[in-house]
This record gives sequence, C-alpha cells and structure tokens, in this order.
Amino acid sequence: EVTSKNNDIPYPKEVAMRHYRLASIDYFRFVLGRFWKGASREGFDKRKKNRNTTLVNRNVEAAIVFIRKVDRYLPEFEAEFERHQNKAEEIIN
Repeated sequence: EVTSKNNDIPYPKEVAMRHYRLASIDYFRFVLGRFWKGASREGFDKRKKNRNTTLVNRNVEAAIVFIRKVDRYLPEFEAEFERHQNKAEEIIN
C-alpha cells in the first residue's frame, strides 16, 4: 500500500494494479488506432533501432507480449461492464 505525501490517503496495491491494467488497455487502444493502422514487418524493422520510438512500435516480439497482456486484462473489465449493464437493466425494468 502506498499513501499520499501527507500519509493520509491510502492507495492500496490492488487499486494501483487495477489502474495499471486500465491504463495498459487504454494505451493499447491508442497504439492500435494511431500506430498499428498500417503496421507491417517492414515498418517494425525500419524503426527497430530508433530508441525514440516506443518498444511496442519497433519490436514485433514486444508488440505480441503487449497484445497478450492486454488480452489477459480485458475479460476482467468486460465482466465488470456486463455486471453494470445488467444492474442498470434491472433498475430500468
């Protein structure tokens, strides 16, 4: 658990990790839409030595690891979304 500068607001590791998973999913969304639209092996090879380019945009293996990581995270939030949808439908009906 981490706390604020004044040690008065706890930030539990579980909450921090949830935020990390959400941020990873959001970053994947951004990368997919912005950089991988026309992705190719040649494009990755062209950028592979450019340290000014994020690793998942210049290394195919890193990109695959990133995809798999996000794929593991998504079911948690899909299930959460479905629970909220079901609850909303119950309230409406």
